[in-house]
Amino acid sequence: MMNQTKKHTTSKKLLALLLALIMTVSLLPMSVFAAEMGAETPVVEGQTQQDAAPVQEPDADSGEEDADVQPAEDDADAADDGVAAFAATDEEVTARDTSNDGFIRIFHLDCGRKYFSVSEINGIIDKLAENHYTHIQLAFGNNGFRFLLDDMSVVANGTTYSDTAVRAAVIAGNSLYSTSKSTSTSTLSESDMDSIIAHAKDKGISVIPLLNTPGHMDALVSAMQQLGLRSSTGSEMSLTSETELGFIKALQQKYITYFAVNGSDHYNFAADEYSFDKLDNNGYTAFAQYVNDTAAMIKAAGMTPMAYNDGINYSGKTTSVPFDTDIQICYWAQATNYASVQDLAKAGFTIINNNDAWYYVLGDYLYSIWADGQWGYADALNGIQTTPVTQAKNAADGEILVAGSVLCCWCDGPSIDYYAKGKKATQQTNQESVYSLIEAMATNNPAYFKGTASEQVELPPASDGNGVSVVVKGQTGQTATVTVEPQASRTEGLPEGAEEAVTYNVSPSVEGAPYTGAGRVTLPVPEAWKNSTDRIRGYIVTDGAVELLTGAYVNGEYTFAVPHFSEMGLLLLAENAGTTNETIRLTIGGTRTVTIEGSFDGSYNPDPAGIATVTVNAQDATTGTVDYKETSMSYSEPAGSNTSWTKTNYFHKVGDNYYPVYAYKVTETFIIWPTTYYYVGYSTDGGAPTEANIANKKENAPITVYEKNVTAGTPASTTITFTGVAKGTTKVKIGDVLYTIEVTDKFAMDDTVEIPITIVDYRADGLLFDYSIANSESSIAYQLVQVAHGYSKSPAQAAISGTTLTSLTPKDNAAGRGTTWATNGNGSYIRTGMVEETLGANGMPVYTDATVQYVAAALSAGKCRTDDRPANWNDILYNTFLVSSAPRSVRGSGTSGFSPAFQNSKTYDNITNAYDLAWYLLNTLYIGDTNMATVVDQTDTTKSYQLPIYGMADSTYNKLILVKDTDGSYYMKAYTDGAKIKYDEANGAIYNSNVDNSNISRFLYPLCDKGYDAYLGDTTDVQSGTAADTNYPARPNGNYTLRGESQFVYYADQNQYFEFTGDDDVYLFINNKLVLDLGGAHWSLTKRVNMNEIAAQCGLVDGEVATFTFFYMERFSDCSNFGIRTNMGLVERGIDAAKKAYSSDAYLRETPSGSVIENGTSQFYDLTLTNKGNQEMTNIKFKDTDDFNASVSFGSGVTSPRFIPAAADGAFKLADSGKYALFITDGSGSIVTDSQQTKETLAELSTAVAGISLSAGQTLHVRFLTVTANVPVATMAGYTNTLTVEAVSGSQTLRDSAIHQLYSYNASDTAKNYVVDFGLPLKITNIFDASAKDYIVDEKLTLNSTLQYGTLDINGTGYGTTLTYTLKDKATIDGVEKIILNVKYDFSGTSVTLNKTIHIIPASTVYYEDDFAKFTNADNTTVVTTGTVGNGFWQTVGTKDPNAKQALDKLRDPNANVYGYDPAYNSCTTFSLGSATKVTVDQNTKTQGGWPYATFTFKGTGFDIISLTDNKSGAIYVDVYKGNSIAGQRVSGYVVNNYYGYTYSETNGWQTTTAGDDNAIYQVPVIKVSDLTYGQYTVKIMVGYSRYQDVAVAGSYSFWLDAIRVYNPGGSALDNAYNQDGEKNPDFVELRKVLLDADSFGTIGTANGAVFIDGKGGNATVTDYKNYGPNHEVYLASGQAIAFQLVASGAKPTDLQLGAKLANGTSAELTITGAKIKNADKLALGTATDMFYQLSDIRWTQSGNQYRSGVITLTNSGTDMISLTNLKFIGAEYVNDASKMDEAQDDRAMVAMVMDFDAAELAVAAVDSVLHPQEVKTFAPERFEASWNRSSVKAGEKATLTVKTSEDVEAITVDGVTIDTYRTRTQRTGWGWNAKKVTYREFTYTITASETADHEIVAVNAEGTASEAITATLTVRAAAQRPGIGGWLNKLFSRWF
Repeated sequence: MMNQTKKHTTSKKLLALLLALIMTVSLLPMSVFAAEMGAETPVVEGQTQQDAAPVQEPDADSGEEDADVQPAEDDADAADDGVAAFAATDEEVTARDTSNDGFIRIFHLDCGRKYFSVSEINGIIDKLAENHYTHIQLAFGNNGFRFLLDDMSVVANGTTYSDTAVRAAVIAGNSLYSTSKSTSTSTLSESDMDSIIAHAKDKGISVIPLLNTPGHMDALVSAMQQLGLRSSTGSEMSLTSETELGFIKALQQKYITYFAVNGSDHYNFAADEYSFDKLDNNGYTAFAQYVNDTAAMIKAAGMTPMAYNDGINYSGKTTSVPFDTDIQICYWAQATNYASVQDLAKAGFTIINNNDAWYYVLGDYLYSIWADGQWGYADALNGIQTTPVTQAKNAADGEILVAGSVLCCWCDGPSIDYYAKGKKATQQTNQESVYSLIEAMATNNPAYFKGTASEQVELPPASDGNGVSVVVKGQTGQTATVTVEPQASRTEGLPEGAEEAVTYNVSPSVEGAPYTGAGRVTLPVPEAWKNSTDRIRGYIVTDGAVELLTGAYVNGEYTFAVPHFSEMGLLLLAENAGTTNETIRLTIGGTRTVTIEGSFDGSYNPDPAGIATVTVNAQDATTGTVDYKETSMSYSEPAGSNTSWTKTNYFHKVGDNYYPVYAYKVTETFIIWPTTYYYVGYSTDGGAPTEANIANKKENAPITVYEKNVTAGTPASTTITFTGVAKGTTKVKIGDVLYTIEVTDKFAMDDTVEIPITIVDYRADGLLFDYSIANSESSIAYQLVQVAHGYSKSPAQAAISGTTLTSLTPKDNAAGRGTTWATNGNGSYIRTGMVEETLGANGMPVYTDATVQYVAAALSAGKCRTDDRPANWNDILYNTFLVSSAPRSVRGSGTSGFSPAFQNSKTYDNITNAYDLAWYLLNTLYIGDTNMATVVDQTDTTKSYQLPIYGMADSTYNKLILVKDTDGSYYMKAYTDGAKIKYDEANGAIYNSNVDNSNISRFLYPLCDKGYDAYLGDTTDVQSGTAADTNYPARPNGNYTLRGESQFVYYADQNQYFEFTGDDDVYLFINNKLVLDLGGAHWSLTKRVNMNEIAAQCGLVDGEVATFTFFYMERFSDCSNFGIRTNMGLVERGIDAAKKAYSSDAYLRETPSGSVIENGTSQFYDLTLTNKGNQEMTNIKFKDTDDFNASVSFGSGVTSPRFIPAAADGAFKLADSGKYALFITDGSGSIVTDSQQTKETLAELSTAVAGISLSAGQTLHVRFLTVTANVPVATMAGYTNTLTVEAVSGSQTLRDSAIHQLYSYNASDTAKNYVVDFGLPLKITNIFDASAKDYIVDEKLTLNSTLQYGTLDINGTGYGTTLTYTLKDKATIDGVEKIILNVKYDFSGTSVTLNKTIHIIPASTVYYEDDFAKFTNADNTTVVTTGTVGNGFWQTVGTKDPNAKQALDKLRDPNANVYGYDPAYNSCTTFSLGSATKVTVDQNTKTQGGWPYATFTFKGTGFDIISLTDNKSGAIYVDVYKGNSIAGQRVSGYVVNNYYGYTYSETNGWQTTTAGDDNAIYQVPVIKVSDLTYGQYTVKIMVGYSRYQDVAVAGSYSFWLDAIRVYNPGGSALDNAYNQDGEKNPDFVELRKVLLDADSFGTIGTANGAVFIDGKGGNATVTDYKNYGPNHEVYLASGQAIAFQLVASGAKPTDLQLGAKLANGTSAELTITGAKIKNADKLALGTATDMFYQLSDIRWTQSGNQYRSGVITLTNSGTDMISLTNLKFIGAEYVNDASKMDEAQDDRAMVAMVMDFDAAELAVAAVDSVLHPQEVKTFAPERFEASWNRSSVKAGEKATLTVKTSEDVEAITVDGVTIDTYRTRTQRTGWGWNAKKVTYREFTYTITASETADHEIVAVNAEGTASEAITATLTVRAAAQRPGIGGWLNKLFSRWF
């Protein structure tokens, strides 16, 4: 609005008033910049805009210039014109129930760290009741431990820890913690807690206990140490120590029981701030298991488990145990790797809002220990006032549906006095602060903290006086009573197994009225039953039937929940009542594993002890998941052929709810042309919709709906492992099963040899197992023998490089079918050379690269047999990797090498391409999979199981027994007619036998009804039924692998041999060398290996032990031929060497052999020797060698042990750490008592090892070796380390070896990081460091990551590759875009593919073009045209530059552009990048279907809408919604009139210009919305016509959407990156708002703000600013300027940037004084795009903590008009009142704008000098000199500048500060008669020195004319430490002299 200051005649006044009235009614139409967002209509949650009360409009004569930005409201007049439709409909607003039902309001008290008395806690409870809280959370176990039960005894791990011992240990641990914190050691007793709970119940408050584990356990960890459960103190328990786990679970159970009995409904076990980052995946799985176990205990007690979010779904960790989603997550913060609240909510967890914005640390303690502090009273109060209970951490308000809120009082400083005053909150005691915050939380959330008449709480217990008590619910203050009628003990209708009953008839009442609801009852237990408490149950009679109820026994009473009250009582069950019996038979050392339904976690100790051990692995049931996937389709698809409302399988989303979609179609005929229309709606109540509330009468256009995906849950299960220890019989009960365990001596047979085995079961998968043998190449891709195969065809030539296809002659074939096959040239073929000659580091065969590539090619082609499969075949691999549309599909992917992810870690989760998958399938064949998946039984889909994906280890059989034949050889036959195989489960043995109970089976099928078949039935293609026949056992299970490991003594004179007969792939290794190679799937063949022939190859030494490792696969399940014959004395291998590496000397995170490690890092080795025999092992010796000839030997027989380093440095360096440790573990992995030793020297270690006697089953560990990767530049290096061990067992010397391999590389390249501040494509060049150029292979790079925000075009090859990154359509970027490229390097002939990582992040503001928005026309179509359209339709105007790309700005590049500037926009004088999207509306537009609108979705804290504004513009209606659609909750609304066009004349006053005049101002931010809470929002811009908004009275008006700017898109998550660019926490100040009127400091002398200077008509003067355009930009015509000074407190801003643009025209010039702009005095502007330009070289002066700049002027020294928008301050927060800067509560410095008379005069002079340089007078004083009193001072000291001038100087300025006071002095000059007396003036200026600087001084004469500046340099040294007395005296006297 133009400012009007002249007087008017009466008629003119009347005209002006009338015009003002019209302008007010029309919302004072002028484009605005609504930084304050106006006074928006308050919309209570659950209320639509129509429900909300309208906001009072400003008075017509209010003079408010901002009145043309208005909150959206109902307007009856506007509705007449069709504009009311901008209000949200009921369907668009998600209602939120704000009643108290279900929303829990919790106050948390940290009474574990600090002791609170009963009265103090009760006082808090009283305050909670007054403010309508529901719960108090008492964290009695948090670091400290301050609540002791009357009975603290614990039974765990087969040991009873007495009450006295546990109590003393806990008290001592708590005292140790408390003493360290200088606080009380007091604890609460059980009677104290009883009193607290009773008081809480009386007040209607429930108690939530919090006992924090496995972290924050200082007191309990110390207690465990004192009880001998661990050797050290600390704050965390071990998750791998069964001893600690057993004790803590048992202790936790006692407290769970206590609080359950006393009425708690929730129990918080916290589980926060554990060392998650130090856990490997096994450790993290242990954590998940512990969390689930604890939750299960809590749920079993009838309470809801709670925990903090820290470790749940922790990023970067994987676990095979999914977290129990019944746990309510108390979400408080999102630290590094913590899962976001959004992700946890999506995972199915209930969220309790524990937002740390409300945290209060008692007494403002953190401000005492941290300079910047946090979580004080003021912080918490501010958080309460600004963060509602519905706003979860890092989420928008209402984005996450939370089930409650928690206000926390923490006691990090336990010594803080509860009644003292706070560190900062000094006006009140800490108790008063707690009470105040409790009240504030309720006051600021009144919709949630309110009492209701229907609010039900648990009432205090009611007792009959004879031991019977009940707890029921009622309203606060009510009283319950109970009547108990004596009853004869029930004897009839009791459950089977009930021995006795005690019967009552219990009838409670509330306030005299009978109570009919549920409750809890406590009954006395008969004395005789108290020794059988595990057999007690509660019961109740329901509909005449007795229902068993489980409860808890405590102190002679049994408490249980009841669904109602009637006859009830107690039952004593017979011993083992309801149980079933099973027998487990074992040998000593043998194991047996069974899996049962139900979760039975805990410790189970067979009775009697010592005969067997039992371990359980319980898996809780998992609930199914339901999610909805957004999909697009045509309207015709859901409608189909339906002609009336019909329910579809699709859903419509409204808020967070999904409703079924209904649809039908109608065909209408116009004249002769039929048209089909579609009606689509949804139903919220199950009935068909009454109207088409999604689409009404739509032709076939696109529609967005949702598809429902349901994942079935899995039942609970428990895997039980029984291990035989000693001969005998023992029993254990688990669940309802009583197991009788019979242990016999170790199995032995006369005249036999034994091969220990392990078996892995597989399901048919159409790949390596049960492939097809049909007549086509694709069908037999995985046979690995023939490329083209048929029963009547000869095999093709070898197709796998390096292998040989061999046909064994008929004489080498076994009897039977093998001869037939050999004759016709088919089944007799084998392929040799597919595995390496030496066993791998893991003791398994390693398939050659050529073999892996061959299989990879088949996988990449998608080859898989999917037809004729058993119902439960393994389709996981197919659906995951071979279906083209699968997210992890490898179809068409790489077949020649590893992906970088898989190369770094060869895990199932890292499989990325076909080569990875092939390697994984081949090289894990003999190892049971630990990767689990949910498998639904396809024969009964109600059943599902968590099963291994690829191979299930089965432990039923652990040995093959070879029987002695008449010729002295040993054999096992499972291939000839009449062969009989004995499957001896009791002894875990398989052997030939002719006894009557043998299975009659020709073939070897050891897994009948086992492995996968035990769960799913038939999973393979064996052609046999359920009955045995001469070939097959009953229900054979035909796909498996078998590994045998043994040893023998080689005797050259015995002509030892090993012969195998059978199929399929068979490999034998002697001393780790391949000697038998029957590769591929084939028929039954025979091959013999003579030991003498391979002795040299395998290093066999006569009379010494050799190792025997055998591998067998049954891959095509039809016939499992298997036979062995040998004369070697095979026995169980008695020695096992192993070598493991760890990433630190804590030995926590193992680095598997074959891993890639980061260059420059070290690994720490653990050398182990395991005694696998039955005799003691002595004379132990270790030898370790590597590729670089480094070595060390120590132990028995080593006389001078020493470490020999490599002769020359290699890529890896083996080293002796100098820290020597050894210890022994038993078979369970526990350290043997007193076995741990540390030694000072290698010699001492060697002596200790030599002296060890290692018992059977024990393992010796030795630790001191390390290796460090030091790979040369551009090198990929491998490293192999070999360990050899020797020992004597009995009289035999045993040997074994193990290898460990590592890889590392040095690619000589770094990651690249770029910042984008515009939505244009980004062309990325020079993506590699120059040093990497020579090593990058000139091949096309491929993308190895899924992009979240954009797409990537890869151009060129190798080092010269360039990338073009383009945002996806309609997408913003609000986080880090991580681009991972596969780059092939060649390091001296070694090729390797590595990752190249590029990050793209959004700047603190991002500017998007108009096509970022989605446009909807008046008829609801979404097409935007380029031609002429009618009103109500969007059209593109202008031409967008299709080749525009934004500048490439690297993070931390000092030469990069400031955020918000890009040269691509330097010439946009009209529309942004040349085009905009326009729509015109009139009063008839809405009749086409609705008003046209545009929407866009973003994440951030605010936005600008950029538009053209002129006299053809009109109103827009802007609504802001939460979430990603306009169906979200409405946050605010605005009405903005973009009309601009007023002129003023003396004759006619203010007039509107006609629509025909062209007066457009381009790229105007017509609305700015700021200060939104960071989150996702959707903005709707509706263009609606109203005659009141039609200022030009043209009958129509237009709106142009030109661009959108988003503020803070990345939130605080990117602050670290912004800080590197000096752009962190920008503060934007709108210059128009800080402009002062000319008389603003007329009376006060100084004002906050900037002044407007008009110099276009002559001499410059300070005057009032007159608008030339939209109200929130400063428009400078030629000759006009603004000026300001900056005052900063604490520090100077680190950067200052100016927003500027053209207002009209094509070019302008902005001249600056007092600073530089883009390092120059002038800025040429040629664009209407608002961009930022850096201001530099600002001269600052310091006084104490205050800084003041010189006067800065910005002058339009060109011709066309300039628009100034914002100042952007970095590193400082702007305040609008300089006097209040010290009050600001912020880490940043404070800055303000100020002006006074002197500064204004200097500004005017500066502007004059810019505009009229030829007229500026010069002034040269006769005398003008300046000097400091000291040329060098220390920082912080005072320094005084003395300026001496001639008498023609009236004032001086120093760095812009005016000094006009002086002393007149005289001085004699010359000598003798020539001497003269000269008068001069002396000015002084004193500052506090801060840094070395040149200070500028200017002299001013009486006319105000300034002189040229002179400078005086002040050198400032760093402040020294305060000197001692000697230094002080020296300083004093040095000054004196």
